[in-house]
Amino acid sequence: MKVRLSDGDIRLRLTEFEVASALEGRSITATVTHDLVVSLVPTDSERSSLGSDGVTHVVKVPASAIQSPSMVDPRMYESAPGSHPHILVEMDRNR
Repeated sequence: MKVRLSDGDIRLRLTEFEVASALEGRSITATVTHDLVVSLVPTDSERSSLGSDGVTHVVKVPASAIQSPSMVDPRMYESAPGSHPHILVEMDRNR
């Protein structure tokens, strides 16, 4: 999983294997540095959220909203316009 953080935005790009895992409701974790870990967690909640336990930043997205990417559109999940932080989960077609 590739992680991009910017002002108010979180973008997660998943490999094909990670896409399959997310679609099955399994969590995906990436270690960015020794003290920064990001986990994508499909949840039963209807809203996305961001939390942290001090080391792991947990991005929770509604499992029911995760979609299989198409050949035209790699997006699997995108939070509602105006949400903070804005969360985008997509398939990385370059991996």
